[in-house]
Amino acid sequence: LQQSEARFRALVEYSPDCIAVAVDERLVYVNPAGLKLIRAGSLSEVQGRHILDFAPPELRDLVLQRRKAVLEHAVSSPVVEFPLICVDGSTVQVESQAVPFNYGGKPAILNLIRDVTERRQAEIERGEVAAREKRAREEFTHLLIASQEAERQRIAGELHDSLGQNLSIIKNRALLATRISNVPAPTAEHLQAIERVAS
Repeated sequence: LQQSEARFRALVEYSPDCIAVAVDERLVYVNPAGLKLIRAGSLSEVQGRHILDFAPPELRDLVLQRRKAVLEHAVSSPVVEFPLICVDGSTVQVESQAVPFNYGGKPAILNLIRDVTERRQAEIERGEVAAREKRAREEFTHLLIASQEAERQRIAGELHDSLGQNLSIIKNRALLATRISNVPAPTAEHLQAIERVAS
């Protein structure tokens, strides 16, 4: 039993995640990682505090219902994510699971809490990068379309100007040719047709 307890204590003491035990919803034990997470200097600083002191006001009813179900049904709760309020008033984003436990012969809850602040921040940053890339692609597409439209209008303008000038020359030359004396009638008809088409 002593060896088993020593192994268990080592696992708990050196766990990188917060492990906290609450009896009657008051903290009786928090491992070193947990004390560091909630910015507490020692166990005595938080021992006896109500677990709701560490939950946002808007989630407190939900937290109590969840913990009541854990004790009544003797089953672990699903993992939930929420902002944990630290001793200094700051918050950290955590994932938490409540596990039914027996502490000193009393029903208790073993809280397994993992800090996910950095992961959540990384997800937010990835989302922001993706959003920036999407905006950049959309802006590039708009610029490309605008550039293509400007080029199309430039080419259309050049075609219109040069083609219009050439057609005017063809029309005028055909008109002048019809006014030359001794032009055979079939040739005059062709010249008039050319002048009409050019017009």
